[in-house]
Amino acid sequence: GGGGGGGGGGGGGGGGGGGGGGGRGEEEEIGRLVVEYVKRFGTKLCCYDDLLPYASLLVKRRKGGTEGGEAWRWVVERLEEMAMENSVLEEEGGKEGGREELVKRLQKFIRTQQLLRLLGGGGKEGGQGGKEEWVRRLSEEFSKTQFVNEEAEGGQREVQQGDELILLCVHLLHDLEKEAERTFPPSSSSSSSSTTTTTLYTLRLRLEAATLLEQALRYSPYNYHFRIALLGVYERLGAGASGVKHFNGLETKQVQLDTLSFLLFPLCFSTGLFPEAMQQLSDLLSFHSSAQKEGEDHLAKSLA
Repeated sequence: GGGGGGGGGGGGGGGGGGGGGGGRGEEEEIGRLVVEYVKRFGTKLCCYDDLLPYASLLVKRRKGGTEGGEAWRWVVERLEEMAMENSVLEEEGGKEGGREELVKRLQKFIRTQQLLRLLGGGGKEGGQGGKEEWVRRLSEEFSKTQFVNEEAEGGQREVQQGDELILLCVHLLHDLEKEAERTFPPSSSSSSSSTTTTTLYTLRLRLEAATLLEQALRYSPYNYHFRIALLGVYERLGAGASGVKHFNGLETKQVQLDTLSFLLFPLCFSTGLFPEAMQQLSDLLSFHSSAQKEGEDHLAKSLA
């Protein structure tokens, strides 16, 4: 952890230079530091968040001129090389090396994929087909690395190794969905055939996202990120009952009734599940009434 913080400080120096005015070579230096940071700390969960401001700066600079574009391209190429080096799919056996080494490689692979999506690399340059192929490879990587979790010790885990790969797939599919809707928005004067094609295409993307998440829940049944993502997917599919099932699977109670209800209400209102919404509101009101009474009692005891 301390090492990660030290590396973040070095990245901060590059970011500071980037904000000073965009002199020649700054983009290249920021890019070099980003790549070096991933090499050293790509196995750490904090790596992506640490690099977020600097990678975002590269995206901005890419739009600003040739130098920014060259630095962006260099970083994307290096990240893709690191992804190939750490991908289990690139190996014949897939299980070479001990579990600890494989987990490190898997985590570094995940960091490269997260950064590539942020930078707009990976499948973007290939258009629709590129991103769909990207999703396929990520889902295969997820399936092929499940043996890492089978060999784990210590009982149930909220998040399993590799779960982020499925969430990345869902984000990429949603990116494609938004791109399709921007190309042929429902309210545009596009031909009916174009609108129908777009509708069927976005429907397929949503169904694919739901399928990936449902299958991933079989491997990682305690991952609440999957259930929350399914709420959004089922809302867009109009499958309210399936969404409510996964909200109930979160087993919200006490203050969570207040903090997590916002996830359920849009789904219920858009799909006509008003009784379910009323039940959630009733539970929420009961919680607040009970909390008010208990709060008065606790306040009196604390001052006694």
